[in-house]
Amino acid sequence: RVRWLNGHFVAVGENGALYTSPNGTNWTLRASGTTRWLTDAVFLDGTWFVTGYQGTLLASTDLAGWTPLPLPTIKSLFSATAHDGQLAVVGVEGVILRNQVVPASSPVLLLDYHQSTFVDTNALASTYEIFLFGGLPDQFFEFQSGTNLIADAWETRGELELYDASGTLYAIRTRDATNTPPAEFYRTQLAP
Repeated sequence: RVRWLNGHFVAVGENGALYTSPNGTNWTLRASGTTRWLTDAVFLDGTWFVTGYQGTLLASTDLAGWTPLPLPTIKSLFSATAHDGQLAVVGVEGVILRNQVVPASSPVLLLDYHQSTFVDTNALASTYEIFLFGGLPDQFFEFQSGTNLIADAWETRGELELYDASGTLYAIRTRDATNTPPAEFYRTQLAP
């Protein structure tokens, strides 16, 4: 496969073949570091990525040195694309992997909140809270709470990820009703 990416042609193929060219006439053989069949190339945020057989994903910022990246699969990858800072690769048996290479800077919002108290047969009261968060898929964020709005009074209650394609996440928190503060404030903070 040959792709025109960020001012360069990138050609990949069998036995780890990887060539680059600024004009399509003069080609430079690059050391890919693998003998696996290479299948596709894509450019994202200053980095070229190349996919290949047996879970191969290579990255380079200069087209000369290529670094293998770890993946959670050894399935062969056949195609790659980039959109909105996200790298997506697909392969055999329905493998689809994506990674937010450029961190999403839009905030994760608290869309809805509901609180209820339940008393069990032993007269113990529990408070149940349901939170609905909304943002972009693959955003990582901290869920924080505080009993006042002072800057250093926020406590992280959990590190969460919006993994559903809808960009929403429900979180449920249960606690002893006797320990519920009279007032509590919530916010989200994007995680790196």
